[in-house]
This record gives sequence, structure tokens and C-alpha cells, in this order.
Amino acid sequence: SGIAFQLGHNLRSTPAVWKARDLVDEGKMGKLVHIRAQHYRNSLEPYLRWYGFYDNYKMPADADPEHIDWNRFQQNVRKHSFHPYRFFHWRCYWDYTNGVAGDLQSHALDAINAIVGMGIPETCVATGGLYFWRDGRETPDTWNAVFDYPERGLSINYAHVAMSDHYGTGIQMMGNDAALDLSGNDVKLFAERSSTRYRDKVAEMRQAHDSFTANSDPIESYRPEAPFEEASHVGDWLRGIQEGKPTRSNIDTAWEEIVTVMMAYESFRRGCKVRWDREREEII
Repeated sequence: SGIAFQLGHNLRSTPAVWKARDLVDEGKMGKLVHIRAQHYRNSLEPYLRWYGFYDNYKMPADADPEHIDWNRFQQNVRKHSFHPYRFFHWRCYWDYTNGVAGDLQSHALDAINAIVGMGIPETCVATGGLYFWRDGRETPDTWNAVFDYPERGLSINYAHVAMSDHYGTGIQMMGNDAALDLSGNDVKLFAERSSTRYRDKVAEMRQAHDSFTANSDPIESYRPEAPFEEASHVGDWLRGIQEGKPTRSNIDTAWEEIVTVMMAYESFRRGCKVRWDREREEII
């Protein structure tokens, strides 16, 4: 079509994701069998109840029908009487969102897809509920989704909570030879104790450091960096426009992401396991 499309999943443009992809492609993990990702968050103020910015919890003085075009806001959804909460806190209401599935989960799954290229899952089961922030919202504050890829021998689990951030945000990948931890811009590779591939490496590390243990000490660590213009997600989109090349988060990967999002959403809303019919391109 000549249109340069870029989905706003910017984790694809981070050097840490590129490095993790290189490690997987080099086979350093052996057979990759399971991946888990999580967003564990906490807040003194009600989660998602911000006003324009993530750290602004004060309602604007002009949050009224005179300054908000309420009819335009709800023109394509079920109609409600005016309420500023629905306008500013739209993530909390099913009329305007598909919840965690289309929000933080989509970013995590897209980063994983950029690393391993797993595409659309065969099946998905999603569960969760409102277990803490029971303040009139509708979408879950606690969420778990499992995605299976039988042909690849791979499963992925995503979890989200909104009342505890001790375990933070990250992606952990598990192979029979090594595990990979991706947190922020840090990438760490941990040898499996039963793996013969890294037996000599582990022995060498133990000889150099008496306190070394394979479970808690990485055999390789990286904090990759890249020039801003190279790592910029918007910059990649502009290059796509100028050079006519596919962007990192192009229409094909966007299709894989929205199908995955909707599988989790449909599973939760239906209360059952769902499957992707490849021939009919339909969630069943």
C-alpha cells in the first residue's frame, strides 16, 4: 500500500530485546520450553485512576461536560450519562478497553515475539478478577494468561497484579541448557545445573569465585546500549517512511499481537479455553 505502519510496541526497539534474541538464535539456551512474563505493580493511589499522566491523581478543575466532548467520546460504544471517571479512567471499563490483555500484556507478549518469533498461539486460557481495587471499576486488577504453542513445544505464561511490586517487571525464558532473565536493560544467562553444555564454564566460574552458584549467578551478563536514533521506535517508523522498508512492529506482527490479545480477552470473558482456527482465522 506504500504506507509505513508502526505499532506502538516500543520494546522491540530496545537493545536488551535485541541481545536476548541473539542469545536465543545462537542456541545458548538449548531447547526453549517455557517463558513467563509479569508486570507486578503497586500504588498509594488507586491503580489506573490517573488524570492524563501516570503520576497525576488530581482531577482537573474543568473535567465537566462543557470542556469534554462526551458525545464524541462514546459515539461508537454503549451510551452512559456523563462521568469524568469513564473519560479519564477508560482502562477501568469494558466499554472502552479489553483490560490487561490489550494493555501491559500486549507489550510483554510482543517483546517475547520479537525475541523468539512464536506468532499466534494455538490455545489460550485467561483468568483473574477484581481482588483489591474494588472501587467501581470493571476490568481485573489481577490477571493470568497461559498461551500454548504445541508445534514448537512452547508455553508462555503472563501475570499481572496491581497491589504488589516486590517481584517487579520482567521476562524469564527457560531452556534445558540455560535460563535467560530480561529485566529493564539487563540481560542475564544462567546455566542449568543438569546441563553438560556449560559444565566446564560453571567449573571455571566456581574456581574463580568460591561463592558462585549456577542457580543465582549468571554465566553471562549484558547491559547493551545503542545510539538513541537507532533504538528510537519513532525513528524506525520515520526510516520506514523514508526508505520504504518494513518497520520493526509492522502490520504482520501487529496482526499476531491483536489476535493474541483477543484470544486472552475472549477466554476471560467467556470463562473457557479458546483456540485459534488458522484456516478460518477465527477464535473458537
